[in-house]
Amino acid sequence: MSSTKASLFSVIGADIKDRLKGNKSRANARLGLVNPPEGKSKLIWIRAGQSRDSVLLAAGLMAAIRHKRLDVRLVLTYEKEYQDVIIEQLSGLEKIGFGYACADTVSTELRMLKRLDPFAIIFAGKSASDGVIQALQKQPVKHILNFQSDAIKSLSVEASYPNISNIKQTENTFEAMTLLMQSQVDVQLGALLKGSETRELFLISSPVNRSKLDMVLENWKQSDLSNRAILCIYAGDAPDTVSEILDKKELKKKYFSQWDRETAANNEIFVIDEWRWFAATAASATAIHLLDYNQLTFWQSLASATVLSLDDGIKPTLGLDLPHHGEEKLVSYWESLSDNAFLCRKLGDENRRQFWSQRRLAQEQIDKLLQRVYDW
Repeated sequence: MSSTKASLFSVIGADIKDRLKGNKSRANARLGLVNPPEGKSKLIWIRAGQSRDSVLLAAGLMAAIRHKRLDVRLVLTYEKEYQDVIIEQLSGLEKIGFGYACADTVSTELRMLKRLDPFAIIFAGKSASDGVIQALQKQPVKHILNFQSDAIKSLSVEASYPNISNIKQTENTFEAMTLLMQSQVDVQLGALLKGSETRELFLISSPVNRSKLDMVLENWKQSDLSNRAILCIYAGDAPDTVSEILDKKELKKKYFSQWDRETAANNEIFVIDEWRWFAATAASATAIHLLDYNQLTFWQSLASATVLSLDDGIKPTLGLDLPHHGEEKLVSYWESLSDNAFLCRKLGDENRRQFWSQRRLAQEQIDKLLQRVYDW
Protein backbone atom coordinates (compact mmCIF):
# COMPACT_ATOMS: atom_id res chain seq x y z
CA MET A 1 0.00 0.00 0.00
CA SER A 2 1.39 3.41 -0.90
CA SER A 3 2.05 5.96 1.85
CA THR A 4 -0.59 8.24 0.30
CA LYS A 5 -3.26 5.57 0.53
CA ALA A 6 -2.16 4.61 4.04
CA SER A 7 -2.43 8.22 5.24
CA LEU A 8 -5.85 8.49 3.56
CA PHE A 9 -7.14 5.44 5.40
CA SER A 10 -5.71 6.85 8.64
CA VAL A 11 -7.60 10.12 8.14
CA ILE A 12 -10.84 8.30 7.35
CA GLY A 13 -10.46 6.06 10.40
CA ALA A 14 -9.84 9.00 12.71
CA ASP A 15 -12.78 10.86 11.14
CA ILE A 16 -15.14 7.96 11.86
CA LYS A 17 -13.97 7.73 15.49
CA ASP A 18 -14.52 11.46 16.05
CA ARG A 19 -18.02 11.35 14.57
CA LEU A 20 -18.95 8.30 16.65
CA LYS A 21 -17.86 10.24 19.74
CA GLY A 22 -20.01 13.17 18.68
CA ASN A 23 -17.02 15.42 17.95
CA LYS A 24 -18.26 16.66 14.59
CA SER A 25 -16.22 19.88 14.62
CA ARG A 26 -12.96 18.01 15.05
CA ALA A 27 -13.93 15.54 12.35
CA ASN A 28 -14.70 18.36 9.93
CA ALA A 29 -11.47 20.14 10.77
CA ARG A 30 -9.49 16.95 10.19
CA LEU A 31 -10.80 16.93 6.61
CA GLY A 32 -10.12 20.63 6.17
CA LEU A 33 -13.82 21.50 6.19
CA VAL A 34 -13.57 24.75 8.13
CA ASN A 35 -14.94 28.24 7.63
CA PRO A 36 -12.97 31.44 8.24
CA PRO A 37 -14.24 34.26 10.48
CA GLU A 38 -16.81 36.49 8.78
CA GLY A 39 -15.52 39.41 6.78
CA LYS A 40 -13.40 40.22 3.77
CA SER A 41 -10.28 41.61 5.42
CA LYS A 42 -6.90 39.90 5.17
CA LEU A 43 -6.47 36.72 7.18
CA ILE A 44 -3.46 35.54 9.18
CA TRP A 45 -3.32 31.81 9.97
CA ILE A 46 -1.35 30.86 13.09
CA ARG A 47 -0.52 27.15 13.29
CA ALA A 48 0.30 25.46 16.61
CA GLY A 49 1.15 21.86 17.45
CA GLN A 50 -0.20 19.51 20.10
CA SER A 51 1.87 20.50 23.14
CA ARG A 52 0.62 22.98 25.72
CA ASP A 53 3.78 25.00 25.07
CA SER A 54 3.00 25.37 21.39
CA VAL A 55 -0.68 26.24 21.84
CA LEU A 56 0.13 28.80 24.56
CA LEU A 57 2.79 30.45 22.38
CA ALA A 58 0.44 30.56 19.40
CA ALA A 59 -2.51 31.90 21.40
CA GLY A 60 -0.33 34.51 23.09
CA LEU A 61 1.00 35.63 19.71
CA MET A 62 -2.53 35.79 18.33
CA ALA A 63 -3.59 38.09 21.17
CA ALA A 64 -0.52 40.30 20.64
CA ILE A 65 -1.22 40.61 16.90
CA ARG A 66 -4.85 41.47 17.58
CA HIS A 67 -3.81 44.35 19.84
CA LYS A 68 -1.37 45.55 17.16
CA ARG A 69 -3.72 45.20 14.19
CA LEU A 70 -7.49 45.44 14.50
CA ASP A 71 -8.21 45.18 10.79
CA VAL A 72 -7.10 41.62 10.00
CA ARG A 73 -8.92 38.39 10.70
CA LEU A 74 -7.00 35.83 12.74
CA VAL A 75 -7.26 32.03 12.77
CA LEU A 76 -5.52 29.67 15.19
CA THR A 77 -5.38 25.91 14.61
CA TYR A 78 -3.91 23.32 16.95
CA GLU A 79 -3.56 19.54 17.18
CA LYS A 80 -4.72 19.32 20.78
CA GLU A 81 -7.08 21.66 22.59
CA TYR A 82 -6.33 23.27 25.96
CA GLN A 83 -9.49 25.12 26.92
CA ASP A 84 -7.87 26.97 29.81
CA VAL A 85 -5.24 28.41 27.45
CA ILE A 86 -7.85 29.48 24.92
CA ILE A 87 -10.03 31.12 27.56
CA GLU A 88 -7.13 32.93 29.23
CA GLN A 89 -5.48 34.23 26.05
CA LEU A 90 -8.32 34.79 23.59
CA SER A 91 -11.36 35.82 25.62
CA GLY A 92 -12.87 39.07 24.37
CA LEU A 93 -10.97 39.17 21.07
CA GLU A 94 -12.97 39.88 17.92
CA LYS A 95 -12.63 38.74 14.30
CA ILE A 96 -10.88 35.52 15.32
CA GLY A 97 -11.43 31.82 14.81
CA PHE A 98 -9.78 28.83 16.47
CA GLY A 99 -10.08 25.07 16.36
CA TYR A 100 -8.46 21.79 15.45
CA ALA A 101 -5.96 21.51 12.62
CA CYS A 102 -6.55 19.39 9.55
CA ALA A 103 -4.84 16.08 8.86
CA ASP A 104 -1.31 16.30 7.52
CA THR A 105 -2.05 15.36 3.92
CA VAL A 106 -1.58 17.49 0.84
CA SER A 107 -5.26 17.30 -0.10
CA THR A 108 -6.59 18.40 3.30
CA GLU A 109 -3.99 21.14 3.64
CA LEU A 110 -4.93 22.43 0.18
CA ARG A 111 -8.58 22.41 1.18
CA MET A 112 -7.76 24.46 4.29
CA LEU A 113 -5.70 26.92 2.24
CA LYS A 114 -8.50 27.41 -0.25
CA ARG A 115 -11.13 27.88 2.47
CA LEU A 116 -9.10 30.23 4.65
CA ASP A 117 -7.26 31.97 1.80
CA PRO A 118 -4.62 33.43 4.17
CA PHE A 119 -2.27 36.19 3.11
CA ALA A 120 0.11 35.09 5.90
CA ILE A 121 0.91 31.93 7.85
CA ILE A 122 2.89 31.80 11.09
CA PHE A 123 4.22 28.48 12.36
CA ALA A 124 4.26 28.86 16.15
CA GLY A 125 6.09 26.39 18.34
CA LYS A 126 5.89 23.66 15.70
CA SER A 127 7.71 23.33 12.40
CA ALA A 128 5.90 23.04 9.10
CA SER A 129 4.93 19.45 8.26
CA ASP A 130 5.39 17.67 4.94
CA GLY A 131 1.73 17.99 4.01
CA VAL A 132 1.55 21.75 4.35
CA ILE A 133 4.95 22.26 2.70
CA GLN A 134 3.80 20.41 -0.41
CA ALA A 135 0.46 22.22 -0.33
CA LEU A 136 2.18 25.60 -0.17
CA GLN A 137 4.22 24.69 -3.23
CA LYS A 138 0.94 24.30 -5.13
CA GLN A 139 -0.83 27.25 -3.52
CA PRO A 140 1.72 29.80 -2.28
CA VAL A 141 1.04 32.29 0.52
CA LYS A 142 2.48 35.80 0.42
CA HIS A 143 3.98 35.90 3.93
CA ILE A 144 5.33 32.96 5.97
CA LEU A 145 7.01 33.30 9.37
CA ASN A 146 8.61 30.88 11.80
CA PHE A 147 7.98 31.69 15.44
CA GLN A 148 9.90 29.66 18.04
CA SER A 149 9.99 26.72 15.64
CA ASP A 150 12.76 24.97 13.74
CA ALA A 151 13.55 26.00 10.19
CA ILE A 152 12.73 23.61 7.34
CA LYS A 153 15.10 23.74 4.37
CA SER A 154 12.35 22.86 1.89
CA LEU A 155 10.18 25.79 3.02
CA SER A 156 11.18 29.36 2.20
CA VAL A 157 10.12 31.82 4.91
CA GLU A 158 10.16 35.58 5.08
CA ALA A 159 11.70 35.59 8.57
CA SER A 160 12.28 33.45 11.64
CA TYR A 161 11.97 34.54 15.26
CA PRO A 162 14.51 33.88 16.63
CA ASN A 163 16.74 34.21 13.59
CA ILE A 164 18.06 30.69 13.12
CA SER A 165 19.65 31.07 9.69
CA ASN A 166 22.96 30.46 11.44
CA ILE A 167 22.55 28.35 14.55
CA LYS A 168 26.03 29.32 15.73
CA GLN A 169 24.81 32.87 16.25
CA THR A 170 22.91 33.21 19.52
CA GLU A 171 22.63 36.96 19.99
CA ASN A 172 19.07 36.97 18.64
CA THR A 173 17.99 33.83 20.45
CA PHE A 174 15.11 34.36 22.85
CA GLU A 175 12.30 32.50 24.60
CA ALA A 176 8.87 34.04 24.03
CA MET A 177 7.48 31.76 26.74
CA THR A 178 8.96 34.12 29.34
CA LEU A 179 6.34 36.72 28.36
CA LEU A 180 3.51 34.30 29.15
CA MET A 181 4.64 33.22 32.60
CA GLN A 182 3.10 34.53 35.83
CA SER A 183 5.65 36.93 37.27
CA GLN A 184 3.60 37.87 40.34
CA VAL A 185 2.05 34.95 42.21
CA ASP A 186 0.04 34.87 45.44
CA VAL A 187 1.78 32.53 47.91
CA GLN A 188 -1.38 31.99 49.93
CA LEU A 189 -1.69 28.48 48.52
CA GLY A 190 1.66 27.52 50.02
CA ALA A 191 0.72 29.01 53.36
CA LEU A 192 -2.48 26.94 53.47
CA LEU A 193 -0.64 23.80 52.44
CA LYS A 194 2.21 24.18 54.91
CA GLY A 195 0.24 25.41 57.89
CA SER A 196 3.46 26.78 59.36
CA GLU A 197 6.06 29.31 58.20
CA THR A 198 8.86 26.95 59.14
CA ARG A 199 7.55 23.98 57.17
CA GLU A 200 9.25 23.52 53.80
CA LEU A 201 7.92 22.42 50.43
CA PHE A 202 9.84 20.75 47.62
CA LEU A 203 8.61 20.38 44.05
CA ILE A 204 9.67 17.91 41.38
CA SER A 205 8.67 17.93 37.72
CA SER A 206 8.00 15.89 35.70
CA PRO A 207 7.62 12.11 35.86
CA VAL A 208 8.49 11.20 32.31
CA ASN A 209 11.23 8.83 33.48
CA ARG A 210 9.66 6.31 35.86
CA SER A 211 12.95 4.93 37.17
CA LYS A 212 14.26 8.40 38.07
CA LEU A 213 11.09 9.36 39.90
CA ASP A 214 11.12 6.00 41.64
CA MET A 215 14.66 6.63 42.89
CA VAL A 216 13.80 10.12 44.16
CA LEU A 217 10.78 8.78 46.05
CA GLU A 218 12.80 5.96 47.60
CA ASN A 219 15.37 8.44 48.90
CA TRP A 220 12.60 10.76 50.05
CA LYS A 221 11.10 7.97 52.15
CA GLN A 222 14.43 7.38 53.86
CA SER A 223 15.06 11.07 54.50
CA ASP A 224 14.04 13.07 57.55
CA LEU A 225 12.52 15.58 55.12
CA SER A 226 9.58 13.27 54.56
CA ASN A 227 8.55 13.74 58.20
CA ARG A 228 8.77 17.53 58.31
CA ALA A 229 8.46 18.82 54.72
CA ILE A 230 5.98 18.49 51.86
CA LEU A 231 6.75 16.93 48.49
CA CYS A 232 4.75 18.01 45.45
CA ILE A 233 4.98 16.31 42.06
CA TYR A 234 3.88 18.00 38.86
CA ALA A 235 2.33 15.16 36.88
CA GLY A 236 2.07 16.86 33.50
CA ASP A 237 -0.03 14.65 31.25
CA ALA A 238 0.68 11.53 33.30
CA PRO A 239 -1.17 11.72 36.65
CA ASP A 240 -2.06 8.03 36.44
CA THR A 241 1.60 7.11 36.05
CA VAL A 242 2.54 9.13 39.13
CA SER A 243 -0.32 7.58 41.08
CA GLU A 244 0.82 4.09 40.15
CA ILE A 245 4.40 4.78 41.27
CA LEU A 246 3.24 6.26 44.57
CA ASP A 247 0.95 3.31 45.22
CA LYS A 248 3.78 0.85 44.65
CA LYS A 249 5.87 2.81 47.15
CA GLU A 250 2.93 2.75 49.57
CA LEU A 251 3.08 6.54 49.85
CA LYS A 252 0.05 8.63 50.77
CA LYS A 253 -1.04 10.95 48.00
CA LYS A 254 -3.56 13.69 47.31
CA TYR A 255 -4.42 15.41 44.05
CA PHE A 256 -4.53 19.19 43.96
CA SER A 257 -7.81 18.97 42.05
CA GLN A 258 -9.29 17.23 45.13
CA TRP A 259 -7.58 19.37 47.75
CA ASP A 260 -9.95 20.82 50.37
CA ARG A 261 -7.56 23.62 51.44
CA GLU A 262 -6.51 21.77 54.57
CA THR A 263 -2.93 21.62 55.80
CA ALA A 264 -0.98 18.71 54.35
CA ALA A 265 -0.62 15.73 56.67
CA ASN A 266 2.80 14.34 57.54
CA ASN A 267 4.23 12.03 54.87
CA GLU A 268 1.53 13.11 52.41
CA ILE A 269 2.62 13.74 48.82
CA PHE A 270 0.67 16.17 46.66
CA VAL A 271 0.21 15.53 42.96
CA ILE A 272 -0.25 18.61 40.77
CA ASP A 273 -2.66 17.20 38.19
CA GLU A 274 -3.62 20.54 36.63
CA TRP A 275 -1.22 23.17 35.29
CA ARG A 276 -3.06 26.04 36.99
CA TRP A 277 -1.64 24.97 40.37
CA PHE A 278 2.00 24.95 39.29
CA ALA A 279 2.91 28.64 39.58
CA ALA A 280 1.55 29.07 43.11
CA THR A 281 3.21 25.84 44.24
CA ALA A 282 6.54 26.85 42.69
CA ALA A 283 6.44 30.26 44.38
CA SER A 284 5.95 28.55 47.74
CA ALA A 285 8.69 25.96 47.31
CA THR A 286 12.09 25.84 48.94
CA ALA A 287 13.47 24.18 45.80
CA ILE A 288 12.31 22.81 42.46
CA HIS A 289 13.87 20.02 40.42
CA LEU A 290 13.14 19.23 36.78
CA LEU A 291 13.55 15.64 35.65
CA ASP A 292 13.10 16.68 32.04
CA TYR A 293 13.08 19.97 30.12
CA ASN A 294 9.78 21.65 29.44
CA GLN A 295 9.46 25.35 28.57
CA LEU A 296 6.47 25.90 30.84
CA THR A 297 7.92 24.37 33.98
CA PHE A 298 11.40 25.74 33.36
CA TRP A 299 10.49 29.39 32.88
CA GLN A 300 7.75 29.42 35.51
CA SER A 301 10.24 27.94 37.97
CA LEU A 302 12.78 30.67 37.22
CA ALA A 303 10.09 33.33 37.51
CA SER A 304 9.13 32.06 40.99
CA ALA A 305 12.46 33.20 42.54
CA THR A 306 12.98 29.70 43.90
CA VAL A 307 16.05 27.44 43.92
CA LEU A 308 16.01 25.43 40.68
CA SER A 309 18.06 22.37 39.76
CA LEU A 310 18.05 20.23 36.64
CA ASP A 311 18.52 16.55 35.99
CA ASP A 312 22.01 15.59 34.85
CA GLY A 313 20.78 14.93 31.31
CA ILE A 314 19.30 18.40 30.76
CA LYS A 315 21.21 21.13 28.96
CA PRO A 316 19.93 24.49 30.20
CA THR A 317 18.45 26.68 27.53
CA LEU A 318 20.32 29.81 26.39
CA GLY A 319 23.36 28.76 28.40
CA LEU A 320 21.88 29.67 31.78
CA ASP A 321 24.01 28.58 34.73
CA LEU A 322 22.01 26.20 36.93
CA PRO A 323 22.99 23.30 39.21
CA HIS A 324 22.57 19.73 37.98
CA HIS A 325 21.86 16.72 40.17
CA GLY A 326 21.16 13.08 39.44
CA GLU A 327 18.14 11.44 41.00
CA GLU A 328 20.31 9.52 43.44
CA LYS A 329 21.72 12.76 44.97
CA LEU A 330 18.73 15.08 44.72
CA VAL A 331 17.26 14.53 48.18
CA SER A 332 20.71 15.02 49.75
CA TYR A 333 20.95 18.34 47.91
CA TRP A 334 17.55 19.35 49.25
CA GLU A 335 18.69 18.44 52.77
CA SER A 336 21.65 20.80 52.36
CA LEU A 337 19.21 23.61 51.48
CA SER A 338 16.85 22.89 54.34
CA ASP A 339 16.83 25.61 56.99
CA ASN A 340 19.36 27.62 54.95
CA ALA A 341 17.12 30.53 54.11
CA PHE A 342 19.98 32.87 53.18
CA LEU A 343 21.37 30.53 50.49
CA CYS A 344 17.90 29.77 49.12
CA ARG A 345 17.08 33.45 48.87
CA LYS A 346 20.38 34.18 47.11
CA LEU A 347 19.91 31.41 44.55
CA GLY A 348 16.24 32.27 44.05
CA ASP A 349 16.99 35.95 43.46
CA GLU A 350 19.61 35.04 40.87
CA ASN A 351 17.11 32.82 39.05
CA ARG A 352 14.54 35.59 38.97
CA ARG A 353 17.17 38.02 37.67
CA GLN A 354 17.97 35.62 34.83
CA PHE A 355 14.26 35.25 34.08
CA TRP A 356 13.70 39.02 33.79
CA SER A 357 16.79 39.44 31.66
CA GLN A 358 15.44 36.88 29.19
CA ARG A 359 11.96 38.38 29.36
CA ARG A 360 13.22 41.82 28.35
CA LEU A 361 15.14 40.30 25.45
CA ALA A 362 12.04 38.39 24.34
CA GLN A 363 9.93 41.56 24.41
CA GLU A 364 12.42 43.33 22.14
CA GLN A 365 12.23 40.51 19.59
CA ILE A 366 8.45 40.21 19.77
CA ASP A 367 8.15 43.93 19.13
CA LYS A 368 10.16 43.44 15.92
CA LEU A 369 7.87 40.61 14.82
CA LEU A 370 4.74 42.66 15.55
CA GLN A 371 6.14 45.61 13.62
CA ARG A 372 6.69 43.34 10.62
CA VAL A 373 3.09 42.15 10.85
CA TYR A 374 1.92 45.76 11.17
CA ASP A 375 3.83 46.73 8.03
CA TRP A 376 2.24 44.00 5.89
